[in-house]
Amino acid sequence: MPHTTRSAPPAGPELLPLLTELHRRIGDTFIVSGVGLHIADPVLAKAVLANVGADFTEHSDFFATATGFLGPRELQQQIAREARDLLAAYLTTHAADLPRLAGVHLAPEAVMPDAANRLLHEHLGPVLLGPGTDPSVRAVVADVVTHAVLAGARARRGRLRRALLRHRAYAALAAETARRRRRPARVATDLLDVVALALPEDYDPIQAVEVFLSLLFATVGSTGFLLSWALYLVGHHPDQADAPPSALVRETLRLWPVAWLFGRPAARAHDLGPARVEAGQTVHVCAYLVQRHPGHWSDPDDFRPDRWRGGVPGAFLPFGWGTHACTGAAVATGLVADVLAQLLAAYAVTVCDDGRQPQVGPALAPPPHRIRLVPRRRERR
Repeated sequence: MPHTTRSAPPAGPELLPLLTELHRRIGDTFIVSGVGLHIADPVLAKAVLANVGADFTEHSDFFATATGFLGPRELQQQIAREARDLLAAYLTTHAADLPRLAGVHLAPEAVMPDAANRLLHEHLGPVLLGPGTDPSVRAVVADVVTHAVLAGARARRGRLRRALLRHRAYAALAAETARRRRRPARVATDLLDVVALALPEDYDPIQAVEVFLSLLFATVGSTGFLLSWALYLVGHHPDQADAPPSALVRETLRLWPVAWLFGRPAARAHDLGPARVEAGQTVHVCAYLVQRHPGHWSDPDDFRPDRWRGGVPGAFLPFGWGTHACTGAAVATGLVADVLAQLLAAYAVTVCDDGRQPQVGPALAPPPHRIRLVPRRRERR
């Protein structure tokens, strides 16, 4: 049986060192008092996430709503597929916009990770909410980005003000969703359309709002954190700036997976490795530990993009695993790789930070820091 810690884990940046120490001292399965069982073994982690034996309640992090989960599974797959395809098409046709936006938001200096989130919000704005959207809806979504998506935003805003923003955002987006569902044309032109038009007539528009906000957090929040982490690591390891952008992105995701902890409630009692899991107990798959597991990675804490020359190892699950893994993973990583390729061809990246720890919450965001982009000298011909 795994051991139990004597106290609940601390909040914030102290959590990762605690989990790392418990993994080192106890092993691949351990219980944190008040939180639950944590898994760091890649094989067990995949077994939990894939849920092949139906030991866990069917769960989708992305389609969670206040009333449960948006379903059925076929509806989830339809929304995920259409959102991915719409995003991919948009990014292809608007790739030329990236250098200008990077110059506006990141050069010559930028406060991160907020600048990366704002860059992606501007870049993806038209595919999140198309040109025909009511300006008041655009304004409230911009407020959501500022006061809910940016790292540390919750701590900077009181509970009452957060509740008021939530009420305003839900009301505006629900009204916009209902308006779109009344249109004769049933072709999705933005991500709100994708969700709104997929729902059957008897679904509450609020469910569409919650899934759309998940898309907003994923595209602007999580992808922005990934871009910021990549620039942070390159700034601290300038000798790696010439590595292939795709390898930089993968190694960034390995060290600092934005989606770093996946909770799964057990549907029935069963054995999981050396642990006994009871019905209703939540098992936490810790991608952060899996992807730094010394038994599966050489020099696990080092930033080494060259390790990706041989393909994708098994101990890598930054987007989950199994049927509920993130459908848009390739789109997100491709976007970040494109931004890196253009930035690193034109600039050298330097980082100024005060040694603060990552911002730990549902997403794993970089510590607040500044980057400076220094134009590379072009050789004369």
